[in-house]
Amino acid sequence: GELNSIVKNDAEYKFALCFPDVYEIGMSHLGSRILYNILNKREDTLCERVFTPWSDMENLLRENNLPLFSLESKRPLCDFDIIGFSLLYELSYTNVLTMLDLSGIPFYANERTENYPLIICGGPCTCNPEPIAPFMDAVVIGDGEEVTPRIMDVYAECKKKGLRKHDMLLEMANIEGIYIPCFYEAEYKDNRFVALNRISDRVPERPMRSVVKDLEHAEYVGKLLVPYMSIVHDRIALEAFRGCTRGCRFCQAGFIYRPVRERSVDTLLKYADELVDCTGYDEISLFSLSTGDYSEIHTLVKNIVDRYSKQNVSIALPSLRIDSSLKDDLEKIQSVRKAGLTLAPEAGTQRLRDVINKGVTEDDLIRSVRDAFESGWTSVKLYFMLGLPTETDEDLLGIVDLAKKVVAEYYSVPKDVRGKGLRVTVSVSTFVPKPFTPFQWEPQLALDEIRGRQKLLRDAFKGLRSIDFQYHDSETSLLEASFARGDRRLADVIVRAYKLGAKLDSWDEFFKFDVYRQAFAEDGLSMEMYASRNRNVEEKLPWDHIDMLVTKEYLMKEREKALMEITTKDCRKGCNGCFGNKYARFTKSDAVRFVSHLDIQRLIHRAFRRAGLPIAFSKGFNPHPLTSFASALSVGVTSDAEWFDVHIAENIEPCEFAAKLNAVLPEGFRIEQAFKASDDKYSLTAFMEAGEYRIDVSADEADITRIQGCVSTLLDGPIIVQKKTKSGIKDVDIRPGVLKCNVDVIDDTHAVLNVTTSLTVSGSVNPDLFLGALSNAWCKNADYSIHRTCIYSKDGLYMPLYQ
Repeated sequence: GELNSIVKNDAEYKFALCFPDVYEIGMSHLGSRILYNILNKREDTLCERVFTPWSDMENLLRENNLPLFSLESKRPLCDFDIIGFSLLYELSYTNVLTMLDLSGIPFYANERTENYPLIICGGPCTCNPEPIAPFMDAVVIGDGEEVTPRIMDVYAECKKKGLRKHDMLLEMANIEGIYIPCFYEAEYKDNRFVALNRISDRVPERPMRSVVKDLEHAEYVGKLLVPYMSIVHDRIALEAFRGCTRGCRFCQAGFIYRPVRERSVDTLLKYADELVDCTGYDEISLFSLSTGDYSEIHTLVKNIVDRYSKQNVSIALPSLRIDSSLKDDLEKIQSVRKAGLTLAPEAGTQRLRDVINKGVTEDDLIRSVRDAFESGWTSVKLYFMLGLPTETDEDLLGIVDLAKKVVAEYYSVPKDVRGKGLRVTVSVSTFVPKPFTPFQWEPQLALDEIRGRQKLLRDAFKGLRSIDFQYHDSETSLLEASFARGDRRLADVIVRAYKLGAKLDSWDEFFKFDVYRQAFAEDGLSMEMYASRNRNVEEKLPWDHIDMLVTKEYLMKEREKALMEITTKDCRKGCNGCFGNKYARFTKSDAVRFVSHLDIQRLIHRAFRRAGLPIAFSKGFNPHPLTSFASALSVGVTSDAEWFDVHIAENIEPCEFAAKLNAVLPEGFRIEQAFKASDDKYSLTAFMEAGEYRIDVSADEADITRIQGCVSTLLDGPIIVQKKTKSGIKDVDIRPGVLKCNVDVIDDTHAVLNVTTSLTVSGSVNPDLFLGALSNAWCKNADYSIHRTCIYSKDGLYMPLYQ
């Protein structure tokens, strides 16, 4: 019954938005609030919230034989069509099991029949979904605003067609940003993960992260739901921008949320007006990875303070960079209400800050705290990390020296200027190597070493005035690292630990380290083999099959630079090439399947002019746009994987390029991805290896029953077709260029051929040539449609990826 909660009497499809932690944590999650609004805006869908109950409520549910239920309608979780979990923290995995257990839903996806809801998950933990993959029917990778509506569209379509779960998941696998674990199989050797093998050609080799390209016009929270009780972040959250340009090498979020996309000041003020009016909150928090990096931060802060100061509504700036120039902003903010100031030097010495590419200096920190003290601030929290790669005792003691200098700076400010009652809190967490960072190969320190370094700091801080020293539990950090870098075998460990009593693991009063020790050991594993092993850059990682857009090669280069103490510039000062050599990918839908390759080129060139894009032109008498289009499609073929590169005369962000072009492209064409290349000499065609196609075939029942045998027969020998060459029509054997083909018979009159053919300059094969030979072998009257699903590069990955 909270203010602005949405209660629908009924809807065709029911979505349970589950947060695997308690209410006051889950209700502080901005992503869940955005999805709650998006799903409930659909007429065919109702979305309700479910949280992990605290232990007393869990016991009451069990004692009274009551299922876990939603807040809005008290509907049992098992009565929903789709259950979606938001996974923000690895230590919430047993909470997922608690919620399923309380609902009578089997943990493992392969044990759930058609009668159970679809179980999906999303959030930063899905960068490496393998430890919980066996529990999930589908995994959302990337921005949920893009993927979730598409999931509902496909689910609704499949339900109307009466498709079973297996076929529905095959359809969902073709949504960008979706990974379906059951279509991939893990391989191990000598007790180590070695590969994740795709077992269906109808799903992507590497599921790709979904990106909200136009944050300015993306859906937000709507009328914000206001809890009656106090929650952790009990205020309005304004997401000024998404992504980060700094490239701190330990920071997963800084890599997986690239590129940076901003909202305008006008849009943020509009949201602020709406949210203050509909909630009554007295605080607005600017929410981003590094709020001080928002390009219009000073304008935004001034406008918010001027706009709401009479209502005594304050503004908070969390996650500030210590090199942000915010003195004027701090003075404006404290005129309404002062909160604590949080800064993150991360390391105690400049050498180690260079290793992690923090990009800040001690002078930056001292200037920032002096600005704060001169503006009346007296509470400062400093975040550091322990156990970073190459760390020494000197680096650790540098944390103590920095804290002392912050205290000294406070006392250097005149008494009549500074506030009273200084409090400096130094918080030190343990480094956890995370997937898709340059440090993903680095080991976490052993427990004894972590504890020894914590003691070194604890002793050094003893007796220091005005400083509170805090540090994180070393055992939870070890478990977090184990799950962050784990493989599918950990699903059994999680279930075993749950049955031994593990739950609410992120809460100190519930965490049972010995239970996890036992659970790992009983499966012949250990936490240290995952967390504390230095991994070779050549070995396969459990998350290598996920394409988070930032290339592995780039992460390897950043790791090498870290070990040499070399920094990388801020992305805003020039592209560093983290996305590799990706240019632009566009789709060609059924409505425009008869537009030829040459016509498409002219169409896009004209769209450049309509969009006002700063395209570079060739020199000479007849200048033309400097573009190159990848492998031409045959007329009549649709595609999700058409690529072109284009030289830009002026700097423009990829998301802006895509948005401007999409605004003027005709219906049927859409730019899905745009990336900057790190090499001006890059050539699309130089890296093309193969194209993957889905061919839908309709014929009579007799022909469909013969199709599999005909494919097998055709592939056993040469496939001779007539092909037009420069010297005339010739008989050509295209069999070497048909790399793969399998058949899925859907029903008596419908089959799907999944065909992969060569796209190299010396041996390119169009799929319609193969299909023509095949139809001659089995049926000349079949109807078919061809759709290109992806292009592969020479390393077998989505094209184009690497130099």
